[in-house]
Amino acid sequence: SGQLVTIDCSGYMSASFAAAGMRVRKGDGVARRYQVAAVDYANMGFGNRGQNDCLKAVEFGPNESIRSGDVFAYKNEGQNYGHAMM
Repeated sequence: SGQLVTIDCSGYMSASFAAAGMRVRKGDGVARRYQVAAVDYANMGFGNRGQNDCLKAVEFGPNESIRSGDVFAYKNEGQNYGHAMM
């Protein structure tokens, strides 16, 4: 009968960045720039691993709060997937 269309966490974030006219990493093709997997978000902003992205790793604690637009991502240890949120 009907079709169900869904979007996952990284797809939502990638679509949000694209809608704002932003790209999170350099690349030759549209997919490389805008379709970023959760596990990729978890690797961004960390020195050489994040050399082609525009994110940077930050720390927060009791005296430094999260800010609007901060990206949180993690990778399940030993797995090739994770979760990302903004």
